[in-house]
Amino acid sequence: MSDNLFGLNVFVDSARHMCAWLEGPPMDPDHGISTAIKLLSSVHSEAMQLPAIVGDNNDINAPTICEEHIESMQTRFAEFPLKRFELNDPCDSEAENKVYNIFSAFALIHQFIKTGLDYYEQGERETALHYWKKGFKFHWGAFVAGFIYALHCSASAKT
Repeated sequence: MSDNLFGLNVFVDSARHMCAWLEGPPMDPDHGISTAIKLLSSVHSEAMQLPAIVGDNNDINAPTICEEHIESMQTRFAEFPLKRFELNDPCDSEAENKVYNIFSAFALIHQFIKTGLDYYEQGERETALHYWKKGFKFHWGAFVAGFIYALHCSASAKT
């Protein structure tokens, strides 16, 4: 891992910004979508640049998202102009679209990013890296990409 700590450190900075924004006071609806697109795009892009991990190609357990966490996102994003989005798997022609509300989406993304940050802040950098890389591959990578697309469409519809 020491060969590419820069990629990890860049991701950590974006992860901190993302968490700080998600944990902030109720959002300004005029800037919410553009800020969400910027932060989610940064986290997604930089997750793709995280240092490679060797071995253990197994999935990780997704974090549990409690109702209180979703409710805190409802308070934070009550004035957010986009309330839900659809996501499908373009590689599976028989899969049905899944509909997500943005409160659960933000809660899930926050939990994945924050859990990794907790490991990182405790000095468990390898654990954090594995958690982020595997979570990105198996859980939140495609989810965030789909969310960015929905946000982009929403922003484009307003102009």
